[in-house]
Amino acid sequence: MDVDALCCHCQDEEESHHHLFFNCSYSTRVWQYLVSKNRVVGIPNNMGDVIDWLQGNVSWDSFRFVSLKCTLAATVYGLWQERNSRIFCAKMKDHTQVATDIANGIRAFLSSRRNVKQSSQNRSICEIWGLPYRIMQSV
Repeated sequence: MDVDALCCHCQDEEESHHHLFFNCSYSTRVWQYLVSKNRVVGIPNNMGDVIDWLQGNVSWDSFRFVSLKCTLAATVYGLWQERNSRIFCAKMKDHTQVATDIANGIRAFLSSRRNVKQSSQNRSICEIWGLPYRIMQSV
């Protein structure tokens, strides 16, 4: 099967992992929506920057870290799924639908958590993602 060398999302540049996940205008719009849900300023430029930022700014045992890590994994996976759907199935979704689908998956995953520590930050995460407060530890 011949695959076009141009990015299937934007058709502007040659596809590479770096372009597909971080530099593509389509992917940037998906990231903007999901990053704003996490109340993070700025869009990641590459995977190394994301990991460095997480290591320097978020406690690894926090619910916020779980939320951010899930967002990172789900966004990369969702963008890759959309790429494959376009190439192999000739089916396309606009960036809004892809971002919404990814957000719904993140919400489902975070909703399955239990005994999340009671804190104002964790309540804020629950509000942002529309999570039930029952996932929090009882006081």
